[in-house]
Amino acid sequence: MKRPPILWADVSKPCRSTFENSRVSNGDGAELSNPALVIASSWRRGSPRLLELMEQVAAEPGGMDHLVTADASSVDEEVVHALTFLLARAAGEAELATAIAPLVVQVMERISVGTPWARLNLCTAVDRLLMLKAVVPSLGRPLPGLGRLLQDALKGPDEVKAPALVVVNILHLRDMTDALAPEDLEWVRARARALRDSAHDEVADEARYLCDLLERNQRRRWPDRPPGGDS
Repeated sequence: MKRPPILWADVSKPCRSTFENSRVSNGDGAELSNPALVIASSWRRGSPRLLELMEQVAAEPGGMDHLVTADASSVDEEVVHALTFLLARAAGEAELATAIAPLVVQVMERISVGTPWARLNLCTAVDRLLMLKAVVPSLGRPLPGLGRLLQDALKGPDEVKAPALVVVNILHLRDMTDALAPEDLEWVRARARALRDSAHDEVADEARYLCDLLERNQRRRWPDRPPGGDS
């Protein structure tokens, strides 16, 4: 399985470590302690400094928590893109994964923008958290918001379908399908079958991988049952 990407509108800009030690400034040398105030006072739509400002907020103690609380349900796509980008990047750092996992769950539950690219970032965040074994049962079973995230992603562009299928495959490989409600699990499996012949190579590969895995599991558990059922 190919590892999913993360997407920010200006990926060519170098980015500092999400939780590096830095202070938040309003641009005039004065430090600000309220993350919401930083965004409101310093950012204007389309500003190339948005990601930089949010990185500075995230670097403060409790800063990422503040960003999620303030912006998880924002209707501004640029803000949500930046927020999910930071979460996906932090989710890949072993020392941060446990703290980031509940924040990712909050965003999955509250996201309201229609853009698929924030969902790409969330799928990547979940993938990285799964790889670091940070999606623990205490976060909830089924995992809140995950079913909706995967359904939305699997209805989106191919670039978003593939990372969603990676997450689904990892859940099956790690025997964590209880992270999805039964109806969501049935839906994503049916969707994978429908995507086996996708013209997008990565989508087709991930979909076929899941279908092959399900058939192998079925043969192992019920050797006399004809192929095609779920397991």
